[in-house]
Amino acid sequence: LNHILEAMRLMDMSLSPGVMGVLSGTNKSKVQKKILKPEDDARPHVANMRFSVKHMQRSFQQLFATLYAMPSSKFGFDTWGITDHTANRQTCDMLRMIYPDAKFVFVIRHPIDCLRQIKKISMRPRDHWGRLLEEKSPLDWFAANWARLADDFYEMPNTFSIRYEDMVSGKLDIAALNQYLGAELVLNPEKMPKSNSEEVLDNISEPRIQKIKANIHSQMARWNYK
Repeated sequence: LNHILEAMRLMDMSLSPGVMGVLSGTNKSKVQKKILKPEDDARPHVANMRFSVKHMQRSFQQLFATLYAMPSSKFGFDTWGITDHTANRQTCDMLRMIYPDAKFVFVIRHPIDCLRQIKKISMRPRDHWGRLLEEKSPLDWFAANWARLADDFYEMPNTFSIRYEDMVSGKLDIAALNQYLGAELVLNPEKMPKSNSEEVLDNISEPRIQKIKANIHSQMARWNYK
């Protein structure tokens, strides 16, 4: 999904709708040119086709309808959603351009518990294309990434945020979530995830924990973490 949205960003959808120009193309040995009008979907950019926002929006809606909506409908669901732990503010902004009425639920967890799990499975930093990054201190990289996402989603309008700890302890306000989503979700405590921080409690030293907390203190405070 991020690859698709990154390609969408690179196409630069911010071009003014009033731009006019010449679109060039080749058909075998024949060169064709068309004078473009502001209402046309295509926009000229050097020798490439460049498209209007409306055309891009329709195209991605058709793609996601085939990719997500059709299988969801096949299984009897009227709506569909995406769960992605690599999504960021840019992902949401792009999705909102495609679906202006889209809903976003952000689940956040205490950063130290996140880092304990990351260290347990030896996760390595990657860029948004999935390529491994050579970081001298992976835990510091993941901590900084947690802080960036915590800031981004705290400030993002029209979203619903859930603390993981509230979810596993039964404190989630399911009525408020349903009101935001326009859904009728039912909370089943037996199917809720269980916190497993005790299992990996000692895999990061206390001095290291305090150093990490000092670096991301302001973001932790925003979400009422200590």
